Amino acid sequence: LSAGINHELNNPLTAIRAYADNATQFLDIGKLDIARNNLVEIVALTERMATITRQLKTFSRKSAGQIETC
Repeated sequence: LSAGINHELNNPLTAIRAYADNATQFLDIGKLDIARNNLVEIVALTERMATITRQLKTFSRKSAGQIETC
């Protein structure tokens, strides 16, 4: 479980770092459209990570329900 969580969070983090580094370089050379696209990708990746962490939070909460046989 831990390895899966690590993988699911590390992939977007790696991509965010690359997009951010590239956006900085594109801004330096005046390629604003490409920099903007990189920032849009960063927003999407952070939303993906937020979804993952929200799911983990839900999973880790104690249930208020009754224990049942499955």
